[in-house]
Formats: sequence, C-alpha cells, structure tokens
Amino acid sequence: MMFFHVFCYQLKNFSREKYIIGWNLLFPLVLATAFYIGFGHMVTEDPNSFQTITAGYAEVQPVSGTPEEGTGSGNAEIFLKVLGQLQTEGGENLIGLTRYDSEKEAREALLDGQIEGYYLNEGGELSLHIREEGVNSTILSQILKQYRSACTMEKRIAENHPSRLLQTIAGLSVNREYLEEYTPGRQISPYLQFFFALLAMSSMYASWIATTMMESMCANLSECGKRFESSGAGKFPSILAGALAGTIFQTVSNAITVLYIEYVLHISFQAPFPEIMMIMGLGSAVGIGFGILFGTLFQREALRVAIPLAFSMVSSFLSGLMMGQMKQLVENAVPVLNRINPAAVFTDSLYVLASYGKNRQYWLDVLSMAGMVIVTLSISAVILRRRQYASI
Repeated sequence: MMFFHVFCYQLKNFSREKYIIGWNLLFPLVLATAFYIGFGHMVTEDPNSFQTITAGYAEVQPVSGTPEEGTGSGNAEIFLKVLGQLQTEGGENLIGLTRYDSEKEAREALLDGQIEGYYLNEGGELSLHIREEGVNSTILSQILKQYRSACTMEKRIAENHPSRLLQTIAGLSVNREYLEEYTPGRQISPYLQFFFALLAMSSMYASWIATTMMESMCANLSECGKRFESSGAGKFPSILAGALAGTIFQTVSNAITVLYIEYVLHISFQAPFPEIMMIMGLGSAVGIGFGILFGTLFQREALRVAIPLAFSMVSSFLSGLMMGQMKQLVENAVPVLNRINPAAVFTDSLYVLASYGKNRQYWLDVLSMAGMVIVTLSISAVILRRRQYASI
C-alpha cells in the first residue's frame, strides 16, 4: 500500500514540475521539428525505393560486315527481350531502355546524362559503354556478363548434351530468385540517426527526474527529505516506487515524441511501435538509474542540476546528436566508449532494430542497458545503506 502511495505521489509531483515538462516533453518535440525542417525530406525519401536504370542500345555493322559465329543478330534480339523482361520485385522495370539509330546518338545521350550507359551491338558482338563507375553501371555490367555466360553454357550443352538443353534453360530462368531471396538488412536513411539520438537525449533527461525525486527523499538534501526519513516509510521500496513512476513518466514522454515524429512529421522509424517502446522504456530506466546515482553522490544543488545536464548532453553528443558521424569516429578511436555510453547503446539498439530486426547485436544492446540500470541502482543502494545522520 505504501509502495502504491509513493508511486502515485511521485508521478503527480513529476507532472507538476514545469522544467521537467519543458525539457523532458516539449523540448524533444521542438528539436524534432527543427530536424524535420533541416533535412526531413531527406529522411522521408525511401532509401529502399528502386529507381529504374536508364540505358541505351545501338547497332553498328563491323567493317567486314560479317558477324562473328554464334553471336549474330538473332542473339542480339534475344538480349533485347531479356532487357525488356527485367523487373524488380515490385513490378517496376529494372531497365528503362532507349534504342538509338547510331552509336553517335547513344554516346551523345550518355554524355548529356540522359542514360547511365548503352549497349553496343557490333555485328552481333555486344559491349557496354558507361559514363562513370557506380552501382547502376555495375548492374548493367552484370546483366551483360550473365547473358554472355548463359549463352556460352547453352551453346556448349547444345553441342555436347542436346537432351539437357531444355532443362538448362529452365534452370537459368529461375536463377534470379537466388539474388532476391537473401536481404542482409533494410537500408535506412542516415539522417534517421539524428532522431534516434534525439530520443536517446530525451531518455537521458530522465536523470533530472530522479535527482528531483532523491532531493525529496534524502534528509541531507531538503526539509522534505528530513520528514520522509523520519517517517515509517521504507527508503528502498519508496525509491523503487519513485524510480518506477519516473520511468513510466519518461516513457510516456518518449511515446508522445515517437508518435509526433511518426504521424505528424511522417518519418517512419522502420520498426513496430511496441518494440520501439520497449527500448524507450529501457532507455528511460537507464536515465532514472543514473539520476538516482547522481542524487546519491552529489549533495550541492548546483551539482545536482549541472551533472545530469552534462551527462545527458555529452553522452548524446557522442551518440551522434550534433554530428551524425560522431559515433563512428568514437568507434574507430575508442570503441569501448560506445559500449559504456548509454546514449550510444540506445541509438545502436534502435538502428539495429530498424535495419536488421531482433538479432544478436540487438539483444546485446538490450542487455547492456539492463546491466546499466542494475549497476547504478546497486551502487546507489550501497551508498544509501551506509549513510548515517547524527540527528534529523
């Protein structure tokens, strides 16, 4: 009964503190809006959406006028049909093909940026011409290589084992499925990392909630703390009740921020809302745990404000809030810092969840945050148990 009473009292107390409402609830919404104005359109663009590759096709006759054996115009027509049938899983054309009357027209279109590359049929001999190296040029090159490989294989089988030719053609027709079946992970916008770091900062702001709570529960911090410790209420159950109230309060604040980003700014986190909220709750508990530790260690009021602020901002900065590549720079220079920085672990768990789902790294991040909560609360409990007062 006392546990529930302290829980409700602390929850009501947090909701009445204007600076907690301002920094833990309103400020993340304002910062999310600023991020959206700055580069929101780059986040909302789907990085997984495929853009059709523009390519050209031209034919020229060799000087001799005689095509090489086995690579005549009939094979070239088959190649054109292959290009016309290439589609993505969504039904979009992989190649947007334009036929040109001469190589000169195709080259001009290439130089003008109208096409990514063009296939040249010189008397039955196919070749590829590109403007610059890149993903699209690699795809165009691989298509031609696969086609040449398939033609060579069919020719050899037709000569040596003609009875297996139909079986081979059927096998080649389903070969593309092997390229589509395995997806290593969803590609997400790099700008989404700023919103992950924003939620990490908001969760770390929960440390302010905890220091406020400790101020009202410790006799050496306030008059209210003297009355509390003189009462018959158990200190540790009361602190746990306050920690639970603070965690719920911050989780609700984070949920409002997530819903605002998802449904008002229309920026998707690429993960189910319940799974995101599980990370939000755990991140809020980490902030509360560190706040209780700070409230236990520091008795001066100025430090109880400055330390949580410095902790929140420094950990958020190192997680990529101000500079997107910061976490990678830290990983290259001092990788252990990313393992003990709660904001970095928090953002990493969101990134892994959005990109790969619940894999091994995701659960390692979850366990790391849970371990931080246990360690901070355990240290605080040891310090509070040893604390004694001459008089109250």
